[in-house]
Amino acid sequence: MVSINLKLSVSTIVLVGLMAISLPHNANAFGDRSAGGGGHSWQGQGHSWNVQGSNGGGGIFSRQASGTGEGNSTVNRSWKGKNGKNASATTNRNWNKNSKTLTRNTTGTGPNGGSWTGNTSATKTENGWSHNGSWTGPNGGTTTNQGTVTRTENGWESQGSWTGPNGNTSTRNETVTKTENGWQHNTTWTGQNGQTVTNNGTVTGTGNGWTNTGTVTGPNGQSSTYNNTGTVGNGAIQQNQSWTGPNGQTYTRGTNLQANQGGGVTKTITQPNGQTRSWTATPVGNEQPGAGDPTDGTGQPPSNLAQ
Repeated sequence: MVSINLKLSVSTIVLVGLMAISLPHNANAFGDRSAGGGGHSWQGQGHSWNVQGSNGGGGIFSRQASGTGEGNSTVNRSWKGKNGKNASATTNRNWNKNSKTLTRNTTGTGPNGGSWTGNTSATKTENGWSHNGSWTGPNGGTTTNQGTVTRTENGWESQGSWTGPNGNTSTRNETVTKTENGWQHNTTWTGQNGQTVTNNGTVTGTGNGWTNTGTVTGPNGQSSTYNNTGTVGNGAIQQNQSWTGPNGQTYTRGTNLQANQGGGVTKTITQPNGQTRSWTATPVGNEQPGAGDPTDGTGQPPSNLAQ
């Protein structure tokens, strides 16, 4: 029996995929049960996965969660590599039901010993939410981000800005409009030098997946096109990406996420040169999250496994 349920509706998968690209990291704040509010506490619940790569790399990824059930929770993540280098991060989350604000404060240590911090917040508004955050790297440089997401009659709009350690700012503006079978998205990025890049495309749901086609135009006026497809079935999600540059050359890339019998998942990437890389994540031991664990109740490996 396949332990990971990949029988998701096409509309759900397409929506999640677009929001992962289009919305800020904490845009899902108000559906995040890890903020607490379950009415009880939990301790030490989570999962570990043994990740093995086709290139010989790999290690153990672990995630443990605990919370008070009153709007606070803590998530600890760790990575133990085969080469003896380890990394870890701790995130403390708090949901303030009065101000309708979710905050996340994270500290981490990289495999080379450098430390970093990240602090983000998202506040629910009448028609959407606002968000801001800051990240400080091992060298002491800080990047900040702020923005808003506003629901419209037939979609949503989002605006955001990023200010780097050098004090220069980049901006991003996007409009998403619902269509009969999907939506249209129009995005403009303005860099620190004032130059702009646009991405205009259409996402359409199909019988067992979706398509995403569009055009990206750079600051020099030259355009590239993309034609991406995704299918769902037989315990797998298959994505095929095609990119045609201004010179007319086309590049392709494929990604397959396959649930494995007995538990775990394998991710395979086929590069433009035809070479493949793969990673398999297998649950370690029989540890299962308890019924009161709102942070990781699926027991599934991280969705960004070995990007």
